[in-house]
This record gives sequence, C-alpha cells and structure tokens, in this order.
Amino acid sequence: MGRKAARRGEAQRREDAPRVRRFTYFTDRVRDKLGFDYAYSNNLDIEDAKLVGTVSGPLVDAGGKAAHVVRIRKELGLARWRVIAIGDGATTCR
Repeated sequence: MGRKAARRGEAQRREDAPRVRRFTYFTDRVRDKLGFDYAYSNNLDIEDAKLVGTVSGPLVDAGGKAAHVVRIRKELGLARWRVIAIGDGATTCR
C-alpha cells in the first residue's frame, strides 16, 4: 500500500469511529501544506465536536517520535542522511 493510500485509510478509520474521534488537526495541516509524507502526533479525543481532554493510543513522546522516524526510514530503505524530521520542540526526537 502506498503512503497516500495508507493516509486515506487512516482518515477513513477516523471517520468510521463511533462517538470519539481523534484530533490531529495541526499536524495533518502542516503535513498537507508542506507536502510531507507523514505526520505523527498524539491523538486528542473529540466527543460531540469538542476536545474532551483525553488522548487515544500511546502517548507520543520524544522516544516514540524517534522510533517512528527510524521505522519509516527502514520501511522506505532510506539512509539516515536522506531523512528530515521536524518537531515542536517540547517532545522532539532525540
């Protein structure tokens, strides 16, 4: 499955979720605006169109972000020098 197809699949799964949806508004917008292939962030829960103050899935910290970058790099068969990662500073990859 290609990267764009995988993103569409993730978006569809979000749409199919029952009452609680995941909020990745900012990272998805940055990814799309800058033409990045991936965005990885915490998923803030939304219920009845409001943020409810909880996070779905594992908490994404610096170690999780670093592991994600390494996993994607290996999946794509890229050398380290071919990868650029951008973070928010608070929990950026080590």
